[in-house]
Parts: sequence; C-alpha cells; structure tokens
Amino acid sequence: LYSSTLSQLGKILCADERSATELLARFDSNGDGVISYREFSKVLKALKFKLSHTQRYGLAAYIDTDGSGSIEVNELLNGFQMVD
Repeated sequence: LYSSTLSQLGKILCADERSATELLARFDSNGDGVISYREFSKVLKALKFKLSHTQRYGLAAYIDTDGSGSIEVNELLNGFQMVD
C-alpha cells in the first residue's frame, strides 16, 4: 500500500517540475520547514487519495525515518526513491 501510494504521489508532485524544497514549502502550511503528519494528511486528502486517517498517518510515519513526528525534505525525497 505505501509503495503504491508513494509512487503515485511522487508522479503527481514531480510532474510540475518543482524542486524538493519548493514541494516541501507548498505543503508546509505553518512555515516551520517540515511537513507535520497533519499537513501531510491534508495533502493526501486534497489530492484525492482514498486512504483512511490511519493509513495517511501510517504513510507519514513510514516516510519519517528519523521518527521526529515530521517529514523533512530529505525524508520526502528518500520516500519517493524507495519506490523506484
């Protein structure tokens, strides 16, 4: 489930040819430089991914490899690379 969703998300986000930093800023609604699980969940909902609340937060935790509770730009990029 996570690999498929990450693959789809990566294609959608990378289609507009923005840099990783621009992508992060696009979804970082409070401007703190990272994407919280809540912000990430909102992105998935806005992009019409049919995932439950638990699945959205589970995917965020999967990407958040350092366990900080937020997604940094390198974790976002690594998440997309995990599915290549």
